[in-house]
Amino acid sequence: MKMAGMKKATKKLVFALIGIATACAGLSAMAQGHIVSIKSNQSGEVITASGVDVEMRLILNGHFELISDGGSSTGDPLLRMIVNGTIAWAKLDTISRYTVAAGVPRTDVIFQYTVKPGDMASPLLVFGNSGSISPGDAYQFIWNGWQISEVGTPSNLAIWRY
Repeated sequence: MKMAGMKKATKKLVFALIGIATACAGLSAMAQGHIVSIKSNQSGEVITASGVDVEMRLILNGHFELISDGGSSTGDPLLRMIVNGTIAWAKLDTISRYTVAAGVPRTDVIFQYTVKPGDMASPLLVFGNSGSISPGDAYQFIWNGWQISEVGTPSNLAIWRY
């Protein structure tokens, strides 16, 4: 192969590799979610009485708000939990927006579960594994006619993954 032909083939290969790298970077960004962390106000504590409210705080990267999905709202949004090996639901309590160091926007989405008699024989867990499809199951919600989207951009829904 002549040198000019070699240069032409190399340029084509480089552009193909750049295109593949760009596509992979795009897929990686799409797979990334908005969850920064999940915390509880009762983490590590032993609860011995029913009636105690336990917060599950999902901290999101960005400013988000609760809006109607355009249908009729039938109740509060719910987060799926596991209590003593069975399904339970925590109710949306509050959403608050704030900014951390260097102007990074955050939103706390707080769900609340009220402990019932006999609930705490085993740890209270948020259902799911890092909010991903694999491995494990994604976090699950019942939105009841609501959605959480970026402030001012209703079409940009929160992505419930890390």
